[in-house]
Amino acid sequence: MRLALAVFFGLLLACLLTLQAISMVAIRSAPETAVSVMPMNGKAYERLAFNRMTRGVADPADPGLVEEAAISVAPLALKAVAAEPLTPKAHAILLMAERDNTTQARIMEAVNALDRRDPALQGVVLQSQLNATDYNGAFETIDRLLRVNPELTSQFFPVLLVVLQDGDGAVLLADLFRGEPGWMTPFLRFAALEETALPDLLQLRQLIQIEDPTFHGRLIESLFKEGEFQEAYDVHQEFFITDTSSDNSLGDWQAGHPPFSWSLADQAGFRAQIKRNGRGLDISVDSGRSGFLAKKVVRVANEEPFQIAVAHSLSPADQIPSTKLQLRCGNEKEAFFDAPLKAGTAVFRIARRPTDCEFMEVGLYLRVFSGERAVAGAIESIEFSET
Repeated sequence: MRLALAVFFGLLLACLLTLQAISMVAIRSAPETAVSVMPMNGKAYERLAFNRMTRGVADPADPGLVEEAAISVAPLALKAVAAEPLTPKAHAILLMAERDNTTQARIMEAVNALDRRDPALQGVVLQSQLNATDYNGAFETIDRLLRVNPELTSQFFPVLLVVLQDGDGAVLLADLFRGEPGWMTPFLRFAALEETALPDLLQLRQLIQIEDPTFHGRLIESLFKEGEFQEAYDVHQEFFITDTSSDNSLGDWQAGHPPFSWSLADQAGFRAQIKRNGRGLDISVDSGRSGFLAKKVVRVANEEPFQIAVAHSLSPADQIPSTKLQLRCGNEKEAFFDAPLKAGTAVFRIARRPTDCEFMEVGLYLRVFSGERAVAGAIESIEFSET
């Protein structure tokens, strides 16, 4: 755990130093000129010291190089503090340069009286907390930094994954997230797209209550993509579904989240739209278009034969067979069942499924070749039943 946190905070400090190095370029006044014109200008000494330090660090992720650079500019930082006590970057440099624990503690007392929103100062505070194994304090510092500087979230989110994926990372983040910081939801949405973070996010869900539908939707889709069908299904049923009486219901066009709810075509010239009364789909497909009108994954726990009935009013009649019912196991690309619709209600009987096919995708696929007439009408219902 300590090693992962050390890596995390080292990367965090590197991000902070890099950010500050970039920001220094935008300072219009030259600190060297300011110092020569007004030698007692503490702010100018501070900018000069920090500018020289950041330029002198070849690798901000190397604590040794950072410390050496801080030591080299410490005299300038001392001049800055002497002329202007409220200089956060100067205090940050002195903390990085100081090796004596007693002196570090005195500097930290001065730091605590300053405006600790300064990113560089936050970085050395973090480092000090890491050295003292004060991980709770370190996470509070991160929280404070991201609350004041939300624009830093995109830089720190990949680094936060390091903590999340460590053995106790989910527990540590759960403690922090109970305060519901403003960056919590954006981070969770980011992490839900990362394959390596999925087991830890499942653990995190058990520790705290997360109410964000977007996060849960992304988590479900990522789990399903990685073949974790049962885990994806459990998250879906727990968060999105209140009536779990029918695992394989195909009749509700709206409930839930893909892939365990209907994913409908919604493009110009290729559309399957829920009817106003919520019963069935209005279909409109132009010539030269193809793809899935609708698809959904259902859970079929037993191995018994079953049938699927598709009631529709598609036209023209000679184009009806262009729409096919396709069945797939899990996220397989190849269908194990592929059959065209016929006029009226098409009933398809499936005697058996492949093994390991508890989670089955039901899809309606339509191809209208160029030059053929457009297809329109409605899918009135799709019903699943055991035979």
